Amino acid sequence: MQGIVFVYLQIEMQQARIIMGHGSKSRKYVPAVRRNRRKTLRRNHRKHQNGGARFLHYSAKPISKLRDLSPKEVGKLIMKPNGLWLSEEDSWKEWCNESCMFNLSKAIKYEATIDLSKLYVVDSIESLNALQQEYFDADNFGINWAEVSKKYAGIQFTNYYAVKSEYMKKFTPESIWFMGVDIDSVCIWRPSEAVLTFTEV
Repeated sequence: MQGIVFVYLQIEMQQARIIMGHGSKSRKYVPAVRRNRRKTLRRNHRKHQNGGARFLHYSAKPISKLRDLSPKEVGKLIMKPNGLWLSEEDSWKEWCNESCMFNLSKAIKYEATIDLSKLYVVDSIESLNALQQEYFDADNFGINWAEVSKKYAGIQFTNYYAVKSEYMKKFTPESIWFMGVDIDSVCIWRPSEAVLTFTEV
C-alpha cells in the first residue's frame, strides 16, 4: 500500500515540476495543477458557449468498430476502469504535453457524441462519495468497476480539479484511485448504449 502511495505522490510532484527556460534564467514557477485549473475554467466557458462539451479520443491505430466490454473486462485494470476513454475538449492532449507522458502528434483523433444519461456522473464530492460508498473494493483499494458496469454504460468525471481539491482535504487510502483520473473525461464500456456518433476529425 505504501508503494502505491509513493508512486502517486511522485506523479503529483512531477505535475508540479519547475519549468526551465532555454537561457540562464528560468521561467516563473507555476504548478501544473494550477495551470490545469486555469485551462479548465477556459474550457468550461467554451462548453457553455457551445452548448455542450466535445469528447475526444486519441488512438495510435485506426478504429473501425467499437465493441461492448463484459463486466470482467471492465474490471481487469487496477484503479481505473477499462474502456473507451475520451477527454472533454483537448484536456488529455494538454495534460500529456505538460506531463511529458505521451506524444500525441501522430495519434488519430476521434470525436464522439455521448448520451450522458447512460453514465454515472462524478461532478461533486457528494456524487464521488456515493460511488465510493456503494462500490468501493477494500481488497484492491479501488472501485469495483465490474459491478458499476452492470448498472451503467460508462462513467463521466467532470469538474475534476475542483472535486479533487475538495477530496484531498481529507486524504485516505480510499482516495488514491481518484488521483489517477487526471482530467475531465469519460470512460465508456458499452458504446452500443452510450456512443451516438464516433468520427475521425
